[in-house]
Amino acid sequence: MNKLFVVIPALNEENLILKTLDSLSRQTRKDFSVIIVDNGSTDNTKNLILKYSESSIFPIILLNEQKSGVGYARNSGSLKAIEMGAIYISGTDADTLLPKNWVESIYNGFKDDKYDLLSGECDPFLKIKLDNNKAQFVLDARSQLFQKVKPYFRGANFAITSKMFIKSGGFIQPLTKDRKPAPGEDGALELSALKRGGKICGCLATVFPHPRRYISNLQKINEFKGSVHEGGIVTQVRDEDNLEKYLKDIPAEVIDSFLSKIVVTLFNEFIIEIYKNPVLNKIYWKKSLALLKPFTKAEIEKDVSTNTDKSLLWLKYKDSFFSNLNS
Repeated sequence: MNKLFVVIPALNEENLILKTLDSLSRQTRKDFSVIIVDNGSTDNTKNLILKYSESSIFPIILLNEQKSGVGYARNSGSLKAIEMGAIYISGTDADTLLPKNWVESIYNGFKDDKYDLLSGECDPFLKIKLDNNKAQFVLDARSQLFQKVKPYFRGANFAITSKMFIKSGGFIQPLTKDRKPAPGEDGALELSALKRGGKICGCLATVFPHPRRYISNLQKINEFKGSVHEGGIVTQVRDEDNLEKYLKDIPAEVIDSFLSKIVVTLFNEFIIEIYKNPVLNKIYWKKSLALLKPFTKAEIEKDVSTNTDKSLLWLKYKDSFFSNLNS
């Protein structure tokens, strides 16, 4: 049996999942198995997977998860992988293209037993030309932050040893106040592993999720609607391959506002959240401080610890943050 299992949650992905499986078939290393966890599809997803598995060059196991939520789906698939003898568990999404060296980067990351978790970036705009300097700056800055400050651990591109998965308690499904599934199961697993001494390396090959969630967000549509998170994306954005037209139809001021929100989110994630979380603080805070030079450590820590208004912190430090991102 293969050491590596790839777990993929799926919900109504009949238009995209075969592309994901095709990208797995082109891997330079073929020693892996795939577990697809259907999370309540009402379209032809399951039939397409079963048909594909008949001639697949890698083993495909199809599971059903009755509880609605990507965390439940990832967890049941991972537990099945461990039951079948997995040493390593990796994950991606059913709308994501994987470069041919993705599996190889997983094996290389675990080669010397230095790391318990591996992560990599997600580039949703592989096929869309971003004719926008600010957009390119934001995406480049985001990439640099993940490389030089804190790795990007997300469900679309991760791997973990089975031992650390068990030790960390697996994926836990976050819920909203009205008990509906919410995103965040990936970050919760990362934090649980780090609390238990897990070591993480951001060394996985970049993967390419379908950009529908980003575009739907630009259209001011709830980005989780209609996705495996149980929430809703309009059908034409969800299934359309030629998405350039959607970007062209979005007013420039909307795109600019969206990009500004991304930068503020990065500030919150790499400054406020890292400082306030004891586990992340211990590992990453020294690197985070470099993003706010020339402000002193004492001043920054006093502001972040005593000021509950994130917008005021942003107003004070945004010029410094932008300057250091540029450099």
